Amino acid sequence: MKRINNAKKILMIMSIAIIVFVIATFIMESSYTVLVGDDFWYNQPSLIEVGIGKYLLHAFNWTKKMYMSWQGTFFAFFVHCITDPVNSNGAMLHLRIQMICMTLIFWISFCLYLYSFFMKNTTEKKELKWCLICLCVLLLGTTTVFTEIFSWRTGAIAYMLPMTMCFIALSLYYQIKNYSVGIYVLMILLTFLASGGSLTVSAFNCTIWLMMVAYQFLSEKRISVQLSVFFVSSFLGAVFNTIAPGNFQRQVAEQYSLVSNFINVIQDTWRVFISNEIWFLFRRDSLLFLFAIGCLGYWMKDSLKISKKSYIILSFIFIFTPLIAIFPVILGYGVPWIPQRCVFVVTVMMVLAWGNIFWMIGTLIPSINIAKIGFGIGIIFTLVVIFTNQATYKDMALLRLNYCLVKGQLPTYYREFQQMLEYLETREGEDVILTEEHYPKPIEYAFCFELYDDPDSSVNLSLSRVYGLKSLVLSEEIKDK
Repeated sequence: MKRINNAKKILMIMSIAIIVFVIATFIMESSYTVLVGDDFWYNQPSLIEVGIGKYLLHAFNWTKKMYMSWQGTFFAFFVHCITDPVNSNGAMLHLRIQMICMTLIFWISFCLYLYSFFMKNTTEKKELKWCLICLCVLLLGTTTVFTEIFSWRTGAIAYMLPMTMCFIALSLYYQIKNYSVGIYVLMILLTFLASGGSLTVSAFNCTIWLMMVAYQFLSEKRISVQLSVFFVSSFLGAVFNTIAPGNFQRQVAEQYSLVSNFINVIQDTWRVFISNEIWFLFRRDSLLFLFAIGCLGYWMKDSLKISKKSYIILSFIFIFTPLIAIFPVILGYGVPWIPQRCVFVVTVMMVLAWGNIFWMIGTLIPSINIAKIGFGIGIIFTLVVIFTNQATYKDMALLRLNYCLVKGQLPTYYREFQQMLEYLETREGEDVILTEEHYPKPIEYAFCFELYDDPDSSVNLSLSRVYGLKSLVLSEEIKDK
């Protein structure tokens, strides 16, 4: 028994070390974020020059303007404005601090949610729980390099930050037994604001709270008032996001007919759902981690405090919930695919859905001789590696990111971007044509800065305004490339 306990402690220490390694890798990626595209939209004045009152008023007016004319992501727009680094002194330092903080808090909230869930629903000691958390972190962290999330401020604020708020609210729900008025109000606010980012995240936020209400009903034959309040709060946030006039004005401006294309939207939603499921299960290393989760489920089966029947039913339903997240993207953009930042949200949903399924399958396996199960695990593990691992280990996001960091690709690109900004500072009052000498060379595993050949584009105009240029365009040599 003592030997088994020691082995569990070693597993826990290894699991925590792996989690730290994964989080550190993505923090390093985020620390080399540069300003890209929509990051230049906001034109927020300097806080020092105008004071806190006018600063917040400008942020509110800009949020209102975008809500009425562009899209309904009210929370994301407001956060963008009040944290806008473009006009601040030390813009790149502010950007680095923001990205590191958002990335760190996201991963902590994700782990805290999982830990809180396992603490409430199992009596198993913490060692195996940390192993489960580690496998979930690896499932998410090894799928792909989510540059539109961890290397782009706009993507981080509209997608990662609202998901973080959702995970914090879920963690509070599992951790706190007796709610004070302050905590109750905080959770309502968190669930509402979590629906104020991308509609993809709104769908995730509403879905996970609805599934919890459904589980309570199926297992205890009652509807939880607290869970219902949190679901309604998340749903109202999603409704406020959806009904924004800007969503519909954007559709009109892009001449996209919702009614005539509705059937195509449904078909494309299903195709995107299937393609993402195949990618996640068979073109990444997901099945290896999921199989390990199933093994842990087998060892934890006697410690569960949940209604297995109700939980299994909802776990299978949860597999199809990414459809709810994909649908508004296909409907809004009018294209038969979703961008990488939306794939990130769908991937989080698939991690939770398939992790639940394999965990439950493990708990249903009857007790058998440990030697036989060890032999069976070895055979199945080998077959899974041979037949499903279409992506080589070199394709793992963690390895690719660390390769870029070790080789200095991300630091070099970041330095080149800073040098471009320093060059623009010396050209005040001039018409600047940016040549290859001063333009950062794009690299593969970063969300790279892009200047346009149109001097009136938002990026060109914003840089011209910030650095006092008459105009700013790309040279012909860069445009040709």
